[in-house]
Amino acid sequence: MSLTEINAFLNQCEHDWSVETHGESLSITNADGLTAIMVKSDSQILIETLLFPVSTVIDQAEFDNAIMYEQKALPLSGVAKTVVDQQPYYCAFGALSSKSIYENIALEVEVLFQNVQTILHFSHDFLNVSSH
Repeated sequence: MSLTEINAFLNQCEHDWSVETHGESLSITNADGLTAIMVKSDSQILIETLLFPVSTVIDQAEFDNAIMYEQKALPLSGVAKTVVDQQPYYCAFGALSSKSIYENIALEVEVLFQNVQTILHFSHDFLNVSSH
């Protein structure tokens, strides 16, 4: 299955997302304005959304330790760090086989958006809110 086919399926599903193709990726934005980017390789589909810049975390070691325990309760999602425009960010992601059925891909997107809300709520006390 191609990203074009995944896009067509996601656009016909009942949800509050807008889905657009951008080159070799899909941009999926929910009603809350959260955007996830989906890319596909021969073996894997990766869906990722940025959470916040690493620089906004008051104590990175403390947060990294806490999120390692917390993410166990986040079905289908993980938390990692990535670099965008030479700035490190925390991100949430989900990955699944490129042979997954369309319904499982939609579920992965839905759960990722739910988990991002949980992560942002959990992270609030670790963030210097005046810096972002």
